[in-house]
Amino acid sequence: MLQHRAYFRNLCAHHSRLWNRRFTITVQLPRSTPAALIPSLHPVEDRRSYNTLVLLIHMVGVIEPNANWPRRLLHHLKTLKPGLHAHMGFPAGWQARPIWQIKEVTA
Repeated sequence: MLQHRAYFRNLCAHHSRLWNRRFTITVQLPRSTPAALIPSLHPVEDRRSYNTLVLLIHMVGVIEPNANWPRRLLHHLKTLKPGLHAHMGFPAGWQARPIWQIKEVTA
């Protein structure tokens, strides 16, 4: 997980595109714990951004439950053209998955 996070962070820091990237360094997805996280993952698309974003939202929630980043991410994702979500590995009906049930930014 640490190697993948560093890889993802470096892509972001160097302004690389993420929306349709197939990662060469993948993240190992948890299989049973934390149980609340498993239904939100999409193991079929293990080389795309979706699972990484889910894991980052989970980690931020554990470290700082009141952090605004997950809300801002959700708001940004909702502004994208729907076709882009599939290129990022988002499953159909992704917004109904438990991790995305966060209150959106109102301002």
